[in-house]
Amino acid sequence: MLEIIQTVSASILSMGIVGVIIWVIIKFSANKIAENLSAKYEHKLNEKLEAYKSELDKKNYISKARFDLEFSIYGEISNILLEAVEECFFLFPTQLDNRPEDNEKANEIFNQRYKAAHANVFKLQRIIGSKSPFISKELYSDFFEIKQLLSNQLTAYEYFGPIGRYRTSEDSVHNEEKNNAWKRTTEISEKHQMVIDKMRNYFDSLEIR
Repeated sequence: MLEIIQTVSASILSMGIVGVIIWVIIKFSANKIAENLSAKYEHKLNEKLEAYKSELDKKNYISKARFDLEFSIYGEISNILLEAVEECFFLFPTQLDNRPEDNEKANEIFNQRYKAAHANVFKLQRIIGSKSPFISKELYSDFFEIKQLLSNQLTAYEYFGPIGRYRTSEDSVHNEEKNNAWKRTTEISEKHQMVIDKMRNYFDSLEIR
């Protein structure tokens, strides 16, 4: 290669001043082409690096031990949360409910529902409190908010009773609070789905190292 360049150089130089000018032009053009190629390569490389960094930013790297611990904790909370939400749902159901026509039997069924709901809300409160050091602040806040809404449903049930919930009243405040209890059933279901999506997205973002 060196011999070729030397030969070409000698040939150009043998042409005198014109050859020198041609040689300068060729050398300048070659440098420009090299600079352009280098700039394009650097730009592409930077784009790839930025894309790679962006992917890394989306991931949270944790140890397998930490992943297993969090997966176990959130799984336990999720299970108890589901039970509490389902039990409280049937205190003020927003869909058709197979309530017996006989008030005494209906009263017995609703009281059983209330006992189950109360027990599960208490369990939820305990596990949220005991696992709080291992839960993110955002999810802890979400769990606690749902727990408060569930507690409000228990309080409403205690006030209205199983049969009184279906009776109208001349007291507008009484009726408004009763309607709020049914609205909370929908609100609880929506917030429950929201927190499930958050937990799913959180675990999708984790990368075990």
